[in-house]
Amino acid sequence: MTNIPKISIITVNYNKGNYIEETMLSVINQNYPNLEYIVIDGASTDNSIEIIKKYEQHLAYFVSEPDSGMTEALIKGFNKATGDILAWINSDDTYLPHTFKYVAEYYNKKNFDFLWGDCLLIDASGNKIKYAKSYFTNHISLALDLVPLFQPSCFWSKKIYEKVNGLNMEYVVTMDYDLFIRILMTTKRYFRTKKILSKFRIHPNQSNVWAPKGRYLEELALLTHHITNVPISQKVFYKLLFKGFTLFLRIFKIR
Repeated sequence: MTNIPKISIITVNYNKGNYIEETMLSVINQNYPNLEYIVIDGASTDNSIEIIKKYEQHLAYFVSEPDSGMTEALIKGFNKATGDILAWINSDDTYLPHTFKYVAEYYNKKNFDFLWGDCLLIDASGNKIKYAKSYFTNHISLALDLVPLFQPSCFWSKKIYEKVNGLNMEYVVTMDYDLFIRILMTTKRYFRTKKILSKFRIHPNQSNVWAPKGRYLEELALLTHHITNVPISQKVFYKLLFKGFTLFLRIFKIR
């Protein structure tokens, strides 16, 4: 590549010492020549800090301090980011070796505002569960959750992140979908690739499985907020009602 866009990657972590080294190495071992790697730790009490400091020479910025949760930690990280392309990888997920080179080449060709790819689902030990295919989507389908979209396989431009005012502190679990919906509502420069870009780890201590009632409430709030801002067809309206009713039942069942 003659033009090497700067890629800023954020990893947020809290007590994921059993996974974070693998995550960090999946970033560092890309050997991407224009990488800005930022790690935000929420004052971990396990061996996370020791592991992070082991690779501190590869980091553009690192801090370990208490925060209110993942969204605040991510906002801290993105406020420090200066790259042309932004993304985050949680401290239990990993990138594939080719990911940054592929994303950079795609950016040079398409000048994308948002790019998403496919994913491999893995278990706690790193064993493959299945291949997870993403689909071409738009903001309505994403709000209705009619198509899967895998956060660690998503990349976006800094300019679009700033244009949509970044992450919203109101969302604790679904902050990624809220951001992606707003991006898709704002730009037409979005693309889906069939390339596998990341591995998403499924395990009992994931942040999005700690409080299912809170997750469903957020999904309902997200759905209500975004779907009222766009004209929808009768077919989509009925899907909206079904989705809202399903979320209501799930919330009602969890006391």
